[in-house]
Amino acid sequence: MIFTRCSLKDAQEAAGILNVALTKRGDTPMCGIPYHATGNYLPKSYSRPGEKSRSAIRSKRAQRPGQLVKREITQILSPGAHFDERMLEAERNNFLVAVSVSGGQFGVAAIDLTTGDFKVAELENENAMIAELERLNPGEVIYPEESEHMAGLIGPNVSVLNGYEGWVFAIETAEFTLKDHFKVAALDGFGLKGHTAAIGAAGGALHYVSQHLRRNVTHFTRLTFYEVADYLVLDAATLKHLEILEPLHRETAKPGTLYAALNRTSTPMGARRLRDWLSQPLSSVEAIRRRQEALGQFIHNSSTLDRFRESLQEVRDLERTISRLSIGSGNARDLVQLRRGAWPVAIAAQG
Repeated sequence: MIFTRCSLKDAQEAAGILNVALTKRGDTPMCGIPYHATGNYLPKSYSRPGEKSRSAIRSKRAQRPGQLVKREITQILSPGAHFDERMLEAERNNFLVAVSVSGGQFGVAAIDLTTGDFKVAELENENAMIAELERLNPGEVIYPEESEHMAGLIGPNVSVLNGYEGWVFAIETAEFTLKDHFKVAALDGFGLKGHTAAIGAAGGALHYVSQHLRRNVTHFTRLTFYEVADYLVLDAATLKHLEILEPLHRETAKPGTLYAALNRTSTPMGARRLRDWLSQPLSSVEAIRRRQEALGQFIHNSSTLDRFRESLQEVRDLERTISRLSIGSGNARDLVQLRRGAWPVAIAAQG
């Protein structure tokens, strides 16, 4: 049987977190779990604030008995960067958010490893930044580790906060990180010209996920810069008291929320988009009209709407399925879901 093992101090900590027996080999503390059961235990190792789980494999075989075996860390799991379906909600993004400050502006970049979503905004003051963090409700937030003020400001408003090397958020490094990833000569095409705080946050987020957490980021093919001024700002208190996404009282059933009343979506992607629309309503009259016109094509043609909804019945969570396959963590079931879901989407797109 293949085991996933820990030793020394790691074993002492892991045994308590995972609730497994702590043993010894000689004077060396050890603990382990069967490899096939890893999925049941790993979430416990990074579900607590500040905890991460590092996966290491043998990179070379021992040539002779007693020889030391070289091991390398292949990935680090954290609350903002994992694919564990038992900890993910289909209707919510699991954002890892990076925050950066430059020229009195605050950059907020949100990256979702499970869907390939990558977006960034620049805000004018601390209150606006906190409001955006509360709206995004990230699984994890990172910031330049030397900024104690930033830690004190953000800490009370998020569940998991981690400092990261400050040079990564510097404009030169962040700009290089983004240009190198997207294979572009300039970032103007993303709308980032002159937005140094946004560039710092986006570059910091991408660097943290790819270099520190050692995750494959090839499925991040787009970066969206959005202007907060284009939307109605709803802070956490407003979202809560108006019961837009969650009930005011925990014991209240979710159907009492605006989201539950409006949610007739057929796919997890649609549910996530609806949550985003409700938490960030459009403020531009022209943008509202464009959205109304698009929806009107279905509202005024019920037969088209019925056919479209029927075609989506076989569509599962294509975003997360494609993301898993793109980074090499998918399986045969994901391939089957992709085959079943891609065809109805293609038919629906043709009208």
